[in-house]
Amino acid sequence: MARSFPSDVVIIDTDALVHARFGRGKKGLRLVQAKPYRLPEETFTPAMVTPQLANEPALAEALRRLRNETGRWDKVSLLLPDSWFRINLVDLPTLPERESEALEVVRWSLKRTLPIAPEQLRVSYSVLSREGSAAKVLVLSAQEATLSALEKTFAAAGIDVVLIE
Repeated sequence: MARSFPSDVVIIDTDALVHARFGRGKKGLRLVQAKPYRLPEETFTPAMVTPQLANEPALAEALRRLRNETGRWDKVSLLLPDSWFRINLVDLPTLPERESEALEVVRWSLKRTLPIAPEQLRVSYSVLSREGSAAKVLVLSAQEATLSALEKTFAAAGIDVVLIE
């Protein structure tokens, strides 16, 4: 784990979360502490692409309890299940060099493959290969509303989410 990333990680699923703390050992990183916490039913409800955070107070309470039991932490990397993301390989005839224009082209290309409007998604992409102006792109997307609600709940608990993976 690079120095720029926090040693605390929260792994979230629809029914539970785990707080894990890593430390440096003689041979690299080692797990120092792991604390599971069961979330109340319906904290997350099914939705298109990414489950929806339906009970923010339940998640906030879980975070408060975990912080009380595991010590002080104010930065965290957040790990979510792969099933909460859509992964697409897209062949684009043209991919602009400018980041904002390229993101719009990538979003437009998702209209054909996703059941919801691309504007409702947080999208990240990586160019796998280029051939002239054409590009093969790996696109990762999740519901913006869910990711924003998670970030907001963590921020209200005094925890800065520095990475969502």
